[in-house]
Amino acid sequence: MTSIETRITSVTVFTDRARVVRQGSTKVEPGRQSMRLGVLPLACDPESVRVRAHGTAHATLLGVDIARQTYIETPAEDVRELEREIELLAARIADVDGQVTLCSEERTALAALLQNTEPLARGIAFGKLAPDAHMNLVSRVRQRCAELDGETRDLVATRRELDRAIQKPRIEIKRLQSATGVERYVTSIDLEVVHGGDLTVELSSLVKGASWSPVYDLRVSEGGEPGLSVGYIGQVTQETGESWDDVELVLSTARPARAAALPELKPWYLSPIRPRAEEAERYDKARPAAFSAPGIVTSAEVEEGAVADDRIAENAVASVESTGAFISYRVAGTVSVPSDGSPHKATVARFDLSPRIDYLATPKLVEDVFRRARVTNESPYVFLAGPANLFSGDDFIGRTALKHVSPGGDMELFLGVCDAIKVRRELKKRDVDRKIIGNRRTVTLGYEIRIENSLASEVSLVLRDQLPVPRDEEIKAKLENADPKPTMTDDLGIMTWELAIPGGSTRVVTLEFSVDHPRQMEIPGLP
Repeated sequence: MTSIETRITSVTVFTDRARVVRQGSTKVEPGRQSMRLGVLPLACDPESVRVRAHGTAHATLLGVDIARQTYIETPAEDVRELEREIELLAARIADVDGQVTLCSEERTALAALLQNTEPLARGIAFGKLAPDAHMNLVSRVRQRCAELDGETRDLVATRRELDRAIQKPRIEIKRLQSATGVERYVTSIDLEVVHGGDLTVELSSLVKGASWSPVYDLRVSEGGEPGLSVGYIGQVTQETGESWDDVELVLSTARPARAAALPELKPWYLSPIRPRAEEAERYDKARPAAFSAPGIVTSAEVEEGAVADDRIAENAVASVESTGAFISYRVAGTVSVPSDGSPHKATVARFDLSPRIDYLATPKLVEDVFRRARVTNESPYVFLAGPANLFSGDDFIGRTALKHVSPGGDMELFLGVCDAIKVRRELKKRDVDRKIIGNRRTVTLGYEIRIENSLASEVSLVLRDQLPVPRDEEIKAKLENADPKPTMTDDLGIMTWELAIPGGSTRVVTLEFSVDHPRQMEIPGLP
């Protein structure tokens, strides 16, 4: 049987698996023949294997055979390469440890020389050693001790780096050996060659243990015209048992494991829960006399809508999952992703968007002003849900989570607190109507919200406050005055002002409302 050496040329990574395509070329002669296409990892789904061929030869593919084969030793060359890498790193670690030992021994000898002052004192006493020479000797010894300490620190740092470096191939070789084991899938094909020539065989298969997720770097620049630089990154992880070296990488949102058929809804029955006595009575009436023994019920005896059927129907909860069109991103150039289970990043795209910067404040909760960037996705890319790193210029602000945003959709990003804009909310008025007519009490509260803009330019600020919402018909709340009037007030009493505040100026918003309630009623929460 002829063997064709194949290598992985392209990989399409889905959210929970990958499609791996490998190719190999050979020359074929006319006639019927079988060819072995190499081995596949155990993570491969044998039902997904597809083979096609093209080239100058004229041949017909008669069949594809996939069998599980046992090997005496692991066929992966990657394992042997990793073992050699571990040996080299271990040799370097041993060399560093030896240097650390030499430095330590020399440092100990020098320290003993400084501590044993009796021979030096005798040399000075008998005129064999001048005091200046003694001081120079002590100075050189201390200088050498400092040099040894510095060398030891550098060697210890190098040792830590080597320890981290050697852990990676050790983990990878362990996972490779665990994934490959002693069994692999062997693929072979049967061909009927009419005219000989060159033949390229392409084999594709789905493998488990691979996934990708989006990560974003969002950098806001506010010098002059504000801008948003987007770094769209695909984070790929794979533990399939074989490395992907210099392959064409495609990131796809398709879900090949999902069924294409729409699930059907089943009837959703509702019935009241009957008391046990009533249920027993209904059961006794429905049971024929011939079957008077308790606990014996035939299928014909359970009437429609009875409790037994209801309980089963209530446990069946129907759900429908939308399976829309998928998106694929082809990464430029070639990418290498080892089978080590660690995340590897590949750039999907980089582009700029035009944000609209404004500010938000809710001084009742916190007297800070927050920056917000509202952005329309004007790119052809879909923002999939995922984490994002936020930067303001070169300063890291924090992390946030992006929701799914299609082209043309809007999203908003919060960019932290702006210290150049101050907001303060103060209680300026609290009057209590003490009239006893009608046995009711009216409390009037007035607040002043002061906003100071220290920036040189005008800003748009969204201010939020609220009115109390009664949950008892005997409590009445009423807005007495608001200057300026809020732009919007919803049914829950949330008031919103959209304010334009010039640079270097102060804006004041006043709010006054009253709460009327029975005198004997205590209302918590009012100042």
